Amino acid sequence: WRFNGTNISNATNANYTLANIQTTNAGNYTVVVTNSTGGNTSAVATLTVNPLFTPVFLDRFDTNSSANWTLSTSTNNNRITFAYDYSAIGIPSAPNSIGGTTKGLRLEANLNAGAAAALNVSPIGQSFFGNYRLHFDMWINVNGPLPGGGTGSTEAITAGVGTLGNRIQWTGSGTTADGVWFEVDGEGGSANTSISQGDFAAFAGATIYATNSTVYAAGATTTSRDNDDLYYANVFPGGQTPPAFQVSNYAQQTGALDPGTVGFAWRDVVINKSGGTVEWFLDGLKIATVTGASITASNVFVGYWDPYNSVSDNTNLSFGVVDNLRVEVPAVAPTISAQPQNVFVKVTSNATFTVTASGIPAPAYQWRLNGTNLAGATSASYTRVNSQYTNAGNYSLVITNLAGSLTSSNALLTILTAAPAQFQSFTLQPDNSLQLLLAGDPGATYYVESSTNLVNWSAFTNLSLTGGTFTFNAGWVTNDVQRYFRARSGP
Repeated sequence: WRFNGTNISNATNANYTLANIQTTNAGNYTVVVTNSTGGNTSAVATLTVNPLFTPVFLDRFDTNSSANWTLSTSTNNNRITFAYDYSAIGIPSAPNSIGGTTKGLRLEANLNAGAAAALNVSPIGQSFFGNYRLHFDMWINVNGPLPGGGTGSTEAITAGVGTLGNRIQWTGSGTTADGVWFEVDGEGGSANTSISQGDFAAFAGATIYATNSTVYAAGATTTSRDNDDLYYANVFPGGQTPPAFQVSNYAQQTGALDPGTVGFAWRDVVINKSGGTVEWFLDGLKIATVTGASITASNVFVGYWDPYNSVSDNTNLSFGVVDNLRVEVPAVAPTISAQPQNVFVKVTSNATFTVTASGIPAPAYQWRLNGTNLAGATSASYTRVNSQYTNAGNYSLVITNLAGSLTSSNALLTILTAAPAQFQSFTLQPDNSLQLLLAGDPGATYYVESSTNLVNWSAFTNLSLTGGTFTFNAGWVTNDVQRYFRARSGP
């Protein structure tokens, strides 16, 4: 095996696996096959390594979220079902569903009118700028028998970026399609001679990219949009069959799909926009790359398209499902724009540390004292209440998101001793109790002790001075020959 033309050490098997892929692994891979009679070099396989992404918009369609979506449809002969339980027709939970849920967005077109039709939805009130990607789970169901499918079986999922969000995304009559978008059918029924369709096809607005346009990763060949092309067949080997429930309940659901087709399986769909370049991936396989795209709108869409007039002979079986749709942006590792500062406070006062940080997604925080995590200290600021001498030390903050981790500089907390307490007055009350007035630092806590012999001292009370003075009653003193009081700060 070779990477960008250089032999890879010990990569001498028919398969080559990369573990813990990094961006430096992106590039062109080939394999040189030799024996005693000669050698041959494979075609180039390009490995694209995407950065880590984080969602900024997400709909799992587990509830009816239709109020959050704009529906654009070419006719009322289409149908869309939010929170559709696809397990009812034997489809397993989508790979990115949480907890095995089986609800998604069901899309159907040309139910019975006998005319090509399309529909699509875009999220309301959303705008996506810069670099982002549309990412979702896709299932295309096909009416049998297979591999060719029954009447009207060739229908396609559509999806794209850079749309206004209120256009019908197709090439039918009166189209106003916009942005860069793609379509894929389930059973490979689009003829490779078609100039307007493809089993895999890329579009700019209402214009399809030709097979020789170099847009398709399969090459600039007449089969670059056809499931029969080896580029697709090598990754999608075919053989998919309808779910057992469909086989048992619908006599026409027999056979298996051809190589190069994507129906009857959950597929991971990514449409990645980076600057003026839009890439389309299915299960990690790059299908098409559109460069120099002029994208002025900022929404996304998913949809369904029946490009033919023929009506499915069983609309219960002809549909697409989209689940776990998210728009994702590149994750950005945390950065700190304002480090925590040293704090000097008097004992028993509050001490606050603050950091200004950013990252995508928003980072998590963990404050530490002398390298040890502080329980519950998980926000951008931390306040040490009633600071004691034992709380002095170096405070730092660990900031983490999925793109990385960063530790702030240390900020030193110094505990200052409060000013010595002073007894301002002693007053004997009418009930023979003694009232004392103590002065000291506002906010400081002072510990008062008493003795009758200046040798043995016992704790009497502790006082927090809110205003700098505190009056307290020492109780009856008529039975005392003598009594002494002292006050100190600190523990």
